[in-house]
Amino acid sequence: MLITTFGPPSGYTQCALYLMRLLTDELLRDVDYLVAGELAQLREAWSARRQPHVFFFADCPERALVDVFLKLQAPSVIFLEDANDVTGYIVRERGMAWPWALRLTHQCLVSIGDLIANENALVLRREYELTLREFFRAIALQFQMDASDAQMQAVLAKGGLAGDFTLDTPLETVLMARWPHARPASRGLDGVEKSDARIITAVNAPLKAVMAGRAVERLLWPQEMFIAGDQPNEILLNSIEMLGGARCLCYGPFLHLPVGQWEVGLEMEVRENLSGNRFDIDVFHGEVVALESFDIPAAGRFHVRAHFPIHDPREPVQVRIIMREGAIEGVLDVKSAVVRAAPQASVSRAYG
Repeated sequence: MLITTFGPPSGYTQCALYLMRLLTDELLRDVDYLVAGELAQLREAWSARRQPHVFFFADCPERALVDVFLKLQAPSVIFLEDANDVTGYIVRERGMAWPWALRLTHQCLVSIGDLIANENALVLRREYELTLREFFRAIALQFQMDASDAQMQAVLAKGGLAGDFTLDTPLETVLMARWPHARPASRGLDGVEKSDARIITAVNAPLKAVMAGRAVERLLWPQEMFIAGDQPNEILLNSIEMLGGARCLCYGPFLHLPVGQWEVGLEMEVRENLSGNRFDIDVFHGEVVALESFDIPAAGRFHVRAHFPIHDPREPVQVRIIMREGAIEGVLDVKSAVVRAAPQASVSRAYG
């Protein structure tokens, strides 16, 4: 039997996986546990398996791996909770700066988006507030396993849970008691600066569609998700001084999009560029997928629109602004970018 599971790196996912592994140990006994994000890793692990049953988990599978499971049409279980709670958990558990925790949230959830929408997937959301009995029964039913109350009680004993919890205990209670980095639902961003939490919430908002198995039509990439070329460890908050040699002035946001054709519209403003200069603006997704070179004015506000394909959601998207000549003056302001689903692939610019 193949037991397939997916979910982002969150406390809820970790807790649910732990309970599910206890259950499969009890019901199936002889189980190999495989974790892989790439098809080659899965093939290697599969060839080395020793048991008749396989429990597979991935939090951020590459597209080739997703395609395999979509083609198999085998039953799977996917654990989901609010994207903000996922981001906050990553910040606390991994000590990761919030912009990179936010990027990882998008990478994982967008990568499994088509699996979430698959009719063979059982999506168990934290908001369902399942008891342990309801959780175990849902898993057993999905994979057509029999699970008696006695067996489920044995699961609690095997996991050292029987003394503190019963089958009628909410899974949420176990999560909050045993996973110290977890926070109550919808409070995952507690402790994050309010200004940062507002950005996280805005960037995560389109993931609600992904987690509902729907298409995403529009995303906002705020200025803060871009990175200044001269300060690669900082978020972009201020103007970029063009003074200096030819270089990459700005790049990012290292966010992720579902498979398909997309359009990004980036707004910029140039001031004090009296000597003139030339920009290359490209979209990088594993390789350069769109490129435009053009002279920039001495001053003015303008937009660049790029149409490009996404083949692997796990691969991040960058919009890069490269100054091709050294500058003795000039200031660049990069504004937010708006991303929309689009039917074609090309680049154009519009001055305003």
